[in-house]
Amino acid sequence: MPRHGRSLGSRKPSPAVVAGLSDPGILSGALAKGGFHLWDYDVRRRICAVGPGLADLFGEGRLAKGVMTIPVWNRLVHPGDRARIRAQRRAMRGERPVCFQYRIVRPLDGGVRWIESFAVASVCDATGRPLRIVGALWDVTDRESQRKRDNHLRRMGLLAAGIVHDFGNVVQAVSSNAELVAVSARGQGTVGRAAARILRSAARGAAIVDRLRPLPGRRPDPLRAIDAGEAVRESRDLIELAAGPRIRVAIDVASDLPMVAADRTELETVLVNLAANARDAMPGGGSIRLLVAVSRRAARGHGAPWLSITVSDDGCGMDDATRRRAGEPFFTTKSAGRGSGLGLSLAEAFARRHGGRLAMESAPGRGTAVTISLPAQCTACTPAAGDHVAPSRLRD
Repeated sequence: MPRHGRSLGSRKPSPAVVAGLSDPGILSGALAKGGFHLWDYDVRRRICAVGPGLADLFGEGRLAKGVMTIPVWNRLVHPGDRARIRAQRRAMRGERPVCFQYRIVRPLDGGVRWIESFAVASVCDATGRPLRIVGALWDVTDRESQRKRDNHLRRMGLLAAGIVHDFGNVVQAVSSNAELVAVSARGQGTVGRAAARILRSAARGAAIVDRLRPLPGRRPDPLRAIDAGEAVRESRDLIELAAGPRIRVAIDVASDLPMVAADRTELETVLVNLAANARDAMPGGGSIRLLVAVSRRAARGHGAPWLSITVSDDGCGMDDATRRRAGEPFFTTKSAGRGSGLGLSLAEAFARRHGGRLAMESAPGRGTAVTISLPAQCTACTPAAGDHVAPSRLRD
């Protein structure tokens, strides 16, 4: 035996511990701290005893007394769920447990919460009808919200698959006819140049369709080193088209830029989306500036230089609350039909997928600047003093 004698298993609990374990109030309080709330419903008296903490969850101060009456219950439960819950309770027989979900509407703030509850009859009459029902309930709002988001994204995916298929057919038709025009014009004159632009745009569209179309067993294409400055310059026609005639587009590309490993078509798509966001922030017209440079700030602590691509505007800007939510999928401040709320979230996903990051600066009346920073693929560049390399020239 050890020096101190008896093992822990041979010790008898103190009377205080025994009393605590047998006290339902202590057990109920402990469960409430974990988010589980006990209740005990007397069917004949139509009164439900509830545990501590339910008053805060339901936003109803009267529950702090530990009693919930039927009128209070009817006010708390969402009108669309009351009849179903009553029917489930009346259908209970014997000691078979039942689990059900319903919504409550908090009187305190009008918020809607999803509740999941477990119930079992503790006392029944001779026919098996419950006379007393006990159970526990807990908040599952976050889980339900995630489920709804997942279902929404699944439906969006099915819709997108159909759109991609139809869009692919359109791109093929445009490309085929543009090729006929280019051959007829022999690349000369205004018609030849226009046909060449159409073919380049159609090729971008075909690349987008190919990337979005799901193929069994297909692996993502490996990233290739690209000249981001050149990609931005050659995307000018698409950016200007997205910006519209009332927006002036300026492209500022630094010299001696390093290469980055990226999907060029995806980068061009992100830039067009950011330009469209900037356009919508300037309904009266304005300017969009694209700056491509080496960034010391992003590279700090990484050793190698990073490349930054900044899209800025002089539009209405955003307050802090809006800016913090701007990257959420489907969040938009635009009117119905004016935007999907995916532009910034797709840009952030692009940055992360390529090992980079996205930063945004904005203030009401001072415009917005979105910067995508990507790790460089070489070290043969020397940033000038300050955060960015001095741009070589401004292209209007």
